[in-house]
Amino acid sequence: MKKFWLTVLSLLIFAGGAWGIVTLGQQHLGNSTSASVASSSTKSSGAAKTTSSSSKKSQQKQTIKYAALGDGIASGTGASSTHNAYQYLLASNLRKKLNAKVTLSGQWNTDGTVKGSALPVLNHVLASKPDLITIQYGNAEQNSSNLYAATTAEYQTNLTTLVQDIKHQAPKAHIIVLSPWQSASESAYGAVAKSVASSNGAQYVDLSSVFSNSTNVAANSYPNDAGNAAIAQLLLNKAVQDF
Repeated sequence: MKKFWLTVLSLLIFAGGAWGIVTLGQQHLGNSTSASVASSSTKSSGAAKTTSSSSKKSQQKQTIKYAALGDGIASGTGASSTHNAYQYLLASNLRKKLNAKVTLSGQWNTDGTVKGSALPVLNHVLASKPDLITIQYGNAEQNSSNLYAATTAEYQTNLTTLVQDIKHQAPKAHIIVLSPWQSASESAYGAVAKSVASSNGAQYVDLSSVFSNSTNVAANSYPNDAGNAAIAQLLLNKAVQDF
């Protein structure tokens, strides 16, 4: 009988020890699961912060520095006000189209020419490190009374120098060359402007579609408000390809 009770007592002790081991094992697994969830939560929080940071960066506006070089057309000679000249309209259109911050600078004056107006101030204009540059000359060059009148050959030399100097000093700038406005020799000077642009990696905008429409031309033969708006739209179509 004594041996019987000793056997029963041994079995009870063994069963109790086994139960304790199972219980401890379950608690350990539970703690591990909790730690795993906490770790996932921390990672998710970090991912949220990263996403939030990326979102803020994407909301920052792009800044485009625009410099215009031109003659009386850029001066708004035929427009109702100076600020209705095409370069102001282009800057405004870029802001709206690209939701960007756009600054405008440059050199434009009545009877302006490449040799007499653009080249002398180029270093100053490029000091602002423009991202976009428009070049519109070839009209005053045809005026024999202008101090800096130029033949097509001279115009080509001067315009090539201008574009190449820009390329050298501001290699990342996007350059758009405009054709001369309507004139007796527009086609000849326009061909030069197109050739120089093509040969030097610049874009070219032909203004003939604008001045051939009489509703775009003021009484003084310069582009009126509608004409300047049309020029700005042609430039916008080219500019948005680069930004």
